[in-house]
Order: sequence, then C-alpha cells, then structure tokens
Amino acid sequence: MINEISEFITTYYVNVFKNKMSDCLERNNIVEPLVEPSIKRTSGLHVYQWDKWWSGNFVIHMLSEQQRKLLYLACEQVVMGPELIRDSVEFKQMWDDIDAYINKVGSVFVKLSSVSPKDVELEDGMGLRNDSVERVFKLLTRSFRIMSELEYNDDDEKEEQQYAIVVRKWDTRIKHDNEYRCLIVDGKLDSMVRMHDEKLLSQHDTNFQTVEEYVRTYGCLLPNVNIALDIAIDEENVYNDSCNNVIFVEFNPLDDELDLYGVNESNMSDRLKQLLS
Repeated sequence: MINEISEFITTYYVNVFKNKMSDCLERNNIVEPLVEPSIKRTSGLHVYQWDKWWSGNFVIHMLSEQQRKLLYLACEQVVMGPELIRDSVEFKQMWDDIDAYINKVGSVFVKLSSVSPKDVELEDGMGLRNDSVERVFKLLTRSFRIMSELEYNDDDEKEEQQYAIVVRKWDTRIKHDNEYRCLIVDGKLDSMVRMHDEKLLSQHDTNFQTVEEYVRTYGCLLPNVNIALDIAIDEENVYNDSCNNVIFVEFNPLDDELDLYGVNESNMSDRLKQLLS
C-alpha cells in the first residue's frame, strides 16, 4: 500500500511538470538549464531558486538582511548563539513557526538555502536530524560552513544573494550508508560516489544506471547543468519505476569538497577536469 501511494504521488508530480519534461525528452534528452551553465556557488544553488519539483516539500523562511547579520553574529558567538536567536525580536516569528512545524510533523532536516550544516556533529549523536527548534538553531550556529556563507564584504558578489533557512520533514529512508554524491556534467551523470566510504561507482553498477535514468528523466528541471546532486537510494522497497527508489536530498556546487569524497584528477573525467580547471 505504501509503495502504491508513493508511486501515485510521483505520478502526480510528473503530470504537473509534464510539459517541461516532455520538451526535454523530445529534444533527445538535451537539457536546457534554468540558469546559464556554470559551477559558481551563486548559480541556482539556493533552494528558493529550484523548480518546485525539488523544493516542493521544503518550508522556506527567507532571511532579511538584519536576520542574516544576526545569524552570522550568532555563529560567531557559538555557545550563546541559539539563545541570541531565541531572544531576538527579529527571529521570534520564525522560531515559533519552526517550533510549530516540528510539533506537527516530527523531526526535521534544516539547512541554509545554499549549504547544509553537515560539518557539525553535536554531542547527542543525532547528526542532521532535529527534534526541537532549539536544536535547529544550535546546529545552524555551530556550522562553520554556514558562517562562511553568511560572511561577506561590501564588495563581495554574495551581497546580491538573499538567504533563507529551509526546513523539511525528516525522511527516515535516508541513511548514512545509502547516500550518494552524483556529479552532473553538461546535464548528464558523470560520476557517482557513495558518501560514507568514498566508493566511486562503475557505470555498470545498478545504482549508477538507476540515477542515470533519473537524471535523464528530470534533467530539464535541474537548476544548473553542471551541479552536484546529493541523493539516497531506497534499497528496502521495490518499485515498478526504479526512479522512485531515488530520494532527492539537495544540490551543491560541482566543485564542493570533491576531495572528501575521493574524487581527484586520477579518477575524474576529462570534461570534469576541464570544467574545474
């Protein structure tokens, strides 16, 4: 029954975006990006810039410039950071809204619109899973990745970017050992790495072929044709359409932390080398 419901929901969204994908497929899978091809961090990598196909189950809280500065200050404070957010007038409504959302749906995943706080490991061992609004802001304010993203000088191009705090219900199908980073080059799957052990998958691997079909199907909805797509593979359920086994997590810049996933000049494609040079 669960599998049937999941397939129904997927079919519904496919129909909603049918025109976009039909155009894509009719052109022999030659995709057109929603932004100009690039590997720059600012190119379509904020959640609110993504097509609703990707962002539809995210709750997006846009940050004002004052909120951005306060969140950065809270990151600098570290220990007192969550209290600084909690006691501020600027974040009161957002704090209450996230608290209410957690009370409604249970545990959540949270990130800044452009990066996740995956560099943080709190003492409770829960990883990126949050069961309270207090933990949400503790995780965000402990992240050096997020602090670095929020910091800029007056002449920095990031000044033109608006940030958001993004929340979605925790997906229990996503586990430590079934997450993959997929490097999309020119709108096609170039490389696929299993995150927890840095295993680079062969193009003949079943999971590689599943994601390759997934990218072919939904490639016209990518925010950029050169991008890192983070996904999980649901290996506990079997669906008629293997694309349903792919669980979208987030997008990252194509050149983001490649060394952490065992991708280097010795095993990357010539086209990827060209893009990164």
